[in-house]
Amino acid sequence: MLVELKAPRRPILHCDQDFAKGIGVGLSELLSKTEQRRMRRNLLKEYGAILHERRKIRGVTLTELAGKAKVSRDDIELAERGLIRLSDEEKQRIKTFLRRQPII
Repeated sequence: MLVELKAPRRPILHCDQDFAKGIGVGLSELLSKTEQRRMRRNLLKEYGAILHERRKIRGVTLTELAGKAKVSRDDIELAERGLIRLSDEEKQRIKTFLRRQPII
């Protein structure tokens, strides 16, 4: 009886750090590229919705947040809509500023 040896299975896709942290590398290997893009898009939209909500409940305008966090107003607006990914440094500055603001 002949047994055919197969090469080790390679991952279907390669994840960036945020994606790998979010769902785990094991699961990411099972996702197609389309599913990976869909998941990234959903994570961006979810982050944007949370950012928008936290900004609104603190009564902070886009312009005020942009000035204090040193992130462009357009970038914050696009991030809130889930269209772009902010850098880790930008996220940290936004988080630091919003945490200091009282909830109204």
